[in-house]
Parts: sequence; C-alpha cells; structure tokens
Amino acid sequence: MIKKTRVIGIAAAVLLGLAALLYLGGLLGQLLENYQAWQKAGGIAGQAQIRPSSGNILICVQAAFTLSGLKAMGILLLIAGAFAAYFKFSDRFGGSGQDPRGFTVSREGTYGTASWMGEKELKEVLAVGSLSTVEGILLGKRNGKAVCLPADTRLNRHVAVFGASGTGKSRGFIRPALFNIIRRGESAIITDSKGELYADTAELFHQHGYEVKVFNLVNPEHGDSWNCMSDLGGDTLLAQVLTNVIIGNTSSGKTDHFWDNG
Repeated sequence: MIKKTRVIGIAAAVLLGLAALLYLGGLLGQLLENYQAWQKAGGIAGQAQIRPSSGNILICVQAAFTLSGLKAMGILLLIAGAFAAYFKFSDRFGGSGQDPRGFTVSREGTYGTASWMGEKELKEVLAVGSLSTVEGILLGKRNGKAVCLPADTRLNRHVAVFGASGTGKSRGFIRPALFNIIRRGESAIITDSKGELYADTAELFHQHGYEVKVFNLVNPEHGDSWNCMSDLGGDTLLAQVLTNVIIGNTSSGKTDHFWDNG
C-alpha cells in the first residue's frame, strides 16, 4: 500500500512538473520570439514595442513546441538541474550543512563536530535494505527500508536506549530485537526484571524450537535453578576456589576469617 501510494505521488509530481515546464517554456518562448521580432523592427532606434507574452494555457503549450519554446524549456531544465545538484551535493563539498532543526552546522569543528548522520555516512556505517536480507542489530526503518548495525561493524555493538516509562523502549527496540534473534536462530540472555518479555515472547521462542530457562530470584520455586557445584566433577580444589570467590564477593571484608576459612 505504501509503495503504491509512493508511485502515485511520483507520477503526480512528474505530470505537474511537465505541465509547469510546458507552460513556463511557452511563456519564455513567446518572450524570446517577441524579443527577436522587436530587434528586427529596429529595437530602441526603431521605437518599436515588445509584444507581451500571452498567459493563455493553449497558446503557451503551442509556443512550447516552437524552436524558441524548446530553447526555453532547455534553459529551464538546466536551471532546475543546477538547483537539484546544489541541494544534493552542497553538504558533501560545502563548508557547512543544514541541520533539520533550522540552523547551519559548521564543518570546521569550531563548536564541535557532532551532528545528525547524513545519508552518505549512514550507508557507510550501517546496513540498509529489506528486513529479510539485512543482518545485525535492528535500529529502525528509513524510507521503507530496515536500518541495522551490521555484525562486522568497525564500531562496538553496544546500544543504549533511553526513555521514560511508557515511551516504547520494549515495544520499539527490545521486542523487534528478540524477533530478529529468532529469525537468525541465535541464542539470547535477557534481563527481564518485570517478567513482561517472558510472558510475551516465551511461547514464540518455544514454537521455534528454543529451550527457554528462567532464573527467577523473586520466586525461585517458579524458576529454573543451577547447582554450580554439580559441574565441578568432584574436584575439591575447584570447589575451594569457587567457595573463596563467592565469599570474597558477597561479604564486606569485615567478618571473622575463622568462619570463612572453615
């Protein structure tokens, strides 16, 4: 539906642009022909007057297909192309860029170099394409295409998401990331203090062949457990090291070492 609407919008813009080109080309073509006729009549010395151009649509369209009209349309196309090229490449070659918030950003770095990422930089740093082909951390959508932080990025893959309660952090980022993990068949360790993500996505993970474990510290009887000692294989030295690590990281250091050593 979005693609169809976009095609209709492009077609309408092309038709309007063509109509404007014919009309303005006809006006300018009449002006050129009238100027040539004025010169032949002697110009200023001959005291001739330039005949004004007609604003009638039919006359303008007819005049657009004369030699002068074609020249006029060529001039208009060159001017439009020059403006389009300027606005497209001015940020790339110019000394400053226009911020979407309405001010100009200096490229010299006098006031810092932080700014919104442009289209060229976005394609160099991030992966842009259809959701079925791009790989990496899904960041959002731009112009109908998915934008991802690729797995082989030269940047680190840490993502910080800030927002007050109810602003859509889970809905807009976490849940799409989990769906993407399922699509790629990857494993995941998820911090879920409220249990909402488990309630919403555990069944979906089960349906795709995942084994879902829950480490529930609030209600241990409703969660999975792990006996770390059972994986030591009876090695008493490792058991002693593990015990020392647990005690050393769970006490304030002010307890009697007699009890720790015991």
